[in-house]
Amino acid sequence: MCSPRSRTSAATGPPTRCATGSPSVYNVVTSLIEAGLAQNADAGPGPALYEARRAWHHHFVCRACHRVFDVDCIVGARPCLTPGTDVGIVEEAQVIFRGTCAACAAQAR
Repeated sequence: MCSPRSRTSAATGPPTRCATGSPSVYNVVTSLIEAGLAQNADAGPGPALYEARRAWHHHFVCRACHRVFDVDCIVGARPCLTPGTDVGIVEEAQVIFRGTCAACAAQAR
């Protein structure tokens, strides 16, 4: 851990960079989510993705370059889709589009 003295002491030279542990980062992300400032960006399997909270939207994942793009909500508001059977009250539906983004498709031509 990096103490305030070691970061600011004139006797030791310039401030040192302190490594931030994963638990600290996840605690901050959790706090941002709980405060409604961030949300998990569900793009399917892979590393967890987070983004600033904004209007409900979906994601497109390019199979070639693996970039994730925001896609506006299909019908304008969640849950966007409803199941074909009565399963209860649907609050949200995550839609993940997969394919080849415009840039990768242009390179393939």
